[in-house]
Amino acid sequence: MAIKARDIRSTLKGKIDPQLLITLEAMVEEQQVLKEKTYQLAVMLDRMMEIQNTMVDVAGEMKTATDMLNGKDSEQEGHTP
Repeated sequence: MAIKARDIRSTLKGKIDPQLLITLEAMVEEQQVLKEKTYQLAVMLDRMMEIQNTMVDVAGEMKTATDMLNGKDSEQEGHTP
């Protein structure tokens, strides 16, 4: 469960040193930003992997088509890969 800066503020206001409260709030806010950035990075990495997989598939199809155009169809020549 994530703690929010306003929850810390309302719970600890008047109970601890104000400077400590400000520091805790800043730490929680920074943690929330890091969590969001980490999520965004994970989404971008997932997209990058999808693109990479698509590129590998396309490259394989291009090689197959090129081999066929160059008469290197292994089935026609009786060869196995």
